Amino acid sequence: IAKNATTGGLYTQVGELYGFPIKVVSERILKEGLEFTDNRFVVEGNYKYTYNNGHLAMADPLAAARNFLNAMERIPSIIDQYKAKNEVLEMEIPQLQEIAGKVWKKEDELKQLKSELAALDRKIQLELAPPTPEVAEKENEGQQLKPEAEDVRNRQAQYPENAPPQIRSPADSIVANHVIIGRPGLYAKEETRSKGLK
Repeated sequence: IAKNATTGGLYTQVGELYGFPIKVVSERILKEGLEFTDNRFVVEGNYKYTYNNGHLAMADPLAAARNFLNAMERIPSIIDQYKAKNEVLEMEIPQLQEIAGKVWKKEDELKQLKSELAALDRKIQLELAPPTPEVAEKENEGQQLKPEAEDVRNRQAQYPENAPPQIRSPADSIVANHVIIGRPGLYAKEETRSKGLK
């Protein structure tokens, strides 16, 4: 079984010892560039117990047979190890419960800031949203609508007297009379330019 079993990565039962199922799992491994199937044996309970990482002693049949007994003999030491870990964790429980039960000192400040944020968000949304017809009628009752922006072409800009004539009177400027279209990197690298459809 240790040489020929192929379980495809699944634990397959091959026997039983003292009521514990003995299972084998086949795993593919790469060794020196070649793929091999590695069969590992475990004794299964609530945990998978192994001895020698699940590898059997192929040269010694007695040691191979004792592999499963050796795995089961490790159970008490594993139980003691987990009990010690549990005792350490149980000692930390009161301290952790105290920390978890504490009220955060800045909870009230956080609530206040959240409410201020919500108020500002509502205010921004109201300013950005277009006015509904009902609201616009109420605002405009008795008032005349004022234009929000003048036509840019009709507005005369105020320039200092010492400004160059091209700036004061852009109508005579070449830039003002032409549309200039450009893009950065045009023909910067000849080799990256598309040569068209082939």
